[in-house]
Amino acid sequence: MILNSVRTCATAVALTSMVLLQACSPGPRLLDTPMHGQEVALSVSQPMKVRWSNMSPEAGRWVLEGAPRTVKVVSQVHQPAAGGALALDIFDLVGAEPGSERVTFVYEHKDGRTPAPEERVSLELKVG
Repeated sequence: MILNSVRTCATAVALTSMVLLQACSPGPRLLDTPMHGQEVALSVSQPMKVRWSNMSPEAGRWVLEGAPRTVKVVSQVHQPAAGGALALDIFDLVGAEPGSERVTFVYEHKDGRTPAPEERVSLELKVG
């Protein structure tokens, strides 16, 4: 009987600790069509989703330029237009290592032409 009480108490303490730790962890960060120069603060292991509206997916798509060191790319997905909504280019990232870095997204044209200035957007990331 005492052993069952100890097990029940230990389980309750463990579950409470897990819930409290999750409550203190920063939640996912969502950026919808971010602005050039926007500052973004993330914690290490904090997820971030960046969504770009793509009005003409037949002409190109948004891509991440280079290989950032402060965030890790988890996935990159193109969501086709549906039900009147625009197509989306979606990037799932996660804070990888502490530091500051400029991360640039570029609209890559299928015909190879150079992106216009508004098709190159840099974010100022601070991971820590």
